[in-house]
Amino acid sequence: EHAQTGGVSSARAIEHRAMSIQFKVPGDEGVYIPNEFLDSLMQPDVIKNALCKHFFEGNRDLMEKYWKTLKERELREFFRLHFGKTVEKEERPFTFVVYGASGYTGSLVLEYIYKHVRGLGSEVTFALAGRTPSKLSDRLDEMLAKFPDATYRPEIFKADISNSMDIRKMVQKCRCVLNVAGPFIKTNAHLLVEACIDFECDYVDVNGEVPFTHKLIPLHDWAKKRNVIICPNSAGAGGLPDLAAFFTAEELKKVTDAELKTLRCFITSNGGAPSGGTLATRAAMTAEMGKFVKIMGDPFALGGTVGDGKRPEDSDKVLAKVEYFPEFDGWSGPFTYAFYDTRLIRRSNWLLADLGEDPYGRHLNYSEHLLFPSEQVAKEVTSANTSSKKEEEKLKKEGKLFGLGDGLAEDVRSKLFIDYYFHATAEDGSKIRTKISGGDGYDETARFAVEMTMLLTTKREELPFIGGVLTPAVAGGKMFVDAVKATGVTFEVLDDDHKVDFSRIERVV
Repeated sequence: EHAQTGGVSSARAIEHRAMSIQFKVPGDEGVYIPNEFLDSLMQPDVIKNALCKHFFEGNRDLMEKYWKTLKERELREFFRLHFGKTVEKEERPFTFVVYGASGYTGSLVLEYIYKHVRGLGSEVTFALAGRTPSKLSDRLDEMLAKFPDATYRPEIFKADISNSMDIRKMVQKCRCVLNVAGPFIKTNAHLLVEACIDFECDYVDVNGEVPFTHKLIPLHDWAKKRNVIICPNSAGAGGLPDLAAFFTAEELKKVTDAELKTLRCFITSNGGAPSGGTLATRAAMTAEMGKFVKIMGDPFALGGTVGDGKRPEDSDKVLAKVEYFPEFDGWSGPFTYAFYDTRLIRRSNWLLADLGEDPYGRHLNYSEHLLFPSEQVAKEVTSANTSSKKEEEKLKKEGKLFGLGDGLAEDVRSKLFIDYYFHATAEDGSKIRTKISGGDGYDETARFAVEMTMLLTTKREELPFIGGVLTPAVAGGKMFVDAVKATGVTFEVLDDDHKVDFSRIERVV
């Protein structure tokens, strides 16, 4: 390459080499192959910096003077070492890497790992990565103080997903990346996902952002081809109702062969409060709303469109209704995360069909609401819904406005619960009702994120599918139900006359 450039400067020659590289995989015609991550690696400045560090000990003057003396063999080895896949998946040093664990959610993820993951240090190894290793070390010390008998201390290394070389280094250290660093739409998390697919590393995150998950959908076919599972949304918000809907659909199959027609979800809870990170994500989403208004307003933004996508019963207007539901003798009210959960469950329905399984139902209609004991209470809560700014003012007044890295204390979270009640109706009129119960949303996020990561790294060959941009329910299936059930989530089929015990709903926060 440099023999053909003649007297062209090193920067120009490197740029020529970078721009001349093309990637094509035989047999993948018609599949969208993302190149943004690879393009970011092939930037002239990135290559120059790597050349300088590798051959000239970081001395730019020496590189400018002598780089043309490098042999083709040396350059090939350099590119393979610094830009190619050099470590096969089964030979990577860590089972998984947690990225961005210095915050509140990260601390709960660490606590869950030490409390529930068996074989740490022998069968399972993990590392922590982030922009500021000292913060990770402090968070780890804080966590290990709770587990004095713990003997495994994970390696901590610096990585910033705004740096493509850091991304490459991270994904080649493990079989799965667990990303807990939001707001996701404001980071280069999509490049991390691309890198995971390119370097055959599974991916899990806890995002609850429709625009970010929407951004990953074009990578679905490429991930399938590469046998890489990308599982965003493995959290209390999104992931728990997604798996609950899957469980309900599976139980309905025991009653009838007919497809699922309608699935009504009603939620009761005794409170909670957003962490500082959640508030930051909401603020970021509000600031970027102009870019995403079309995506946010599309009930089928993540797939699963039924018909022309314009059925009245699928409209978001339904989610704001206050009306009586005799199935559970209660009144509906809007639930903030319904505008996210509904999209995810519709995607699960579509994915099952795309991957060769039976969908829940080809004409499925899914809705989700809070449930209240009376019309008056439902209307009062609905009218109390307000802007993010007013919500923060209210939280501050109540002493619950948390900063980044902070959230509810463990003794408060331990008293919280959330119940999902489902009423499922099949095309032939058969019906079933279920109840799925969990704890505080942030604790459920830690549970769902870690258990999904463990399935992908320790029971990969037993999972129903081997690749794609999947939802938690589709990626984990019945095995995921069993995994979260083993550590505290309850799943039950209800009697036809079951009534909700509204006396349990007391705000303790």
